[in-house]
Amino acid sequence: MINSDEFFAQIKDGAARRLILASTSAARQAMLRQAGLDFSAIPSGVDEAALKQGFAGTPEELALALAAAKARAVGAAHPGALVLGAEGEEILGCVGAYRLEGLGAQLFSRVEGDHFTILGLSLLPLLGFLRGAGALAA
Repeated sequence: MINSDEFFAQIKDGAARRLILASTSAARQAMLRQAGLDFSAIPSGVDEAALKQGFAGTPEELALALAAAKARAVGAAHPGALVLGAEGEEILGCVGAYRLEGLGAQLFSRVEGDHFTILGLSLLPLLGFLRGAGALAA
């Protein structure tokens, strides 16, 4: 896993690396594809239950810790790649077990927050980061 400063340096040197999603989430893959990103999806193999057990931080800190663990695990096997880790895997292959991205949308009268984030990936900040780094055409 590389940090943002290393990534920006690679972009400036013309050495942009391949993008890997450290998840097999169908919803996240669809969002990235629909946004026109070229990426690979590789499961991390991280035992989320073991990481959650005894975790003393906030839910936000836990989500970040899980995402970082996934990115590190995949990044270790793919040196130099830009690896996206995201918070917990969806239950039964859907977001929050209600399929907001499909028929589950009928269960709601409104949704607060960013639609992409609710689906499991903060897509707009990610695209902004990649554009700012020169890894994605503006």
